[in-house]
Amino acid sequence: MKNNSDSVRITDQKDIPEIQAEACRRAIAALDWTRAKSYEESAPHEWGHVKSLAAKPPPAPGIDLVHDFREFCRAIEQAGFKQRFRGGGVWTYFTLDGYTYWTGWQTHTFHKWVNRVPDLDGEASDPVTGGSEGNTND
Repeated sequence: MKNNSDSVRITDQKDIPEIQAEACRRAIAALDWTRAKSYEESAPHEWGHVKSLAAKPPPAPGIDLVHDFREFCRAIEQAGFKQRFRGGGVWTYFTLDGYTYWTGWQTHTFHKWVNRVPDLDGEASDPVTGGSEGNTND
């Protein structure tokens, strides 16, 4: 993630167990990603909603995609790095396989959506916050 005068990284990302990374990757692959139209000009990004997973068949027996989504949110919350967003509040971000992800302010058990931006040459473009302020991802 780009570090500029308005976006100051406060903590570093932690490693997660491979089994949790696999759950994250399954959730990422299964989510239906949508361009955030309300932020196209100011902070382009995509979002994926947990409801897109509920009706999908599991990729293998014993796999629960909604559980994988919750594991993904838990990874963001517990292993992600803290960074100030554009001089404002501090948010938690998580980089995996070429994208930087973030959620809102709730705990991982209550998240409904995840946002993402491409990680460009190891530095993601500045993300927009995922919170209640103008977010229409419900």
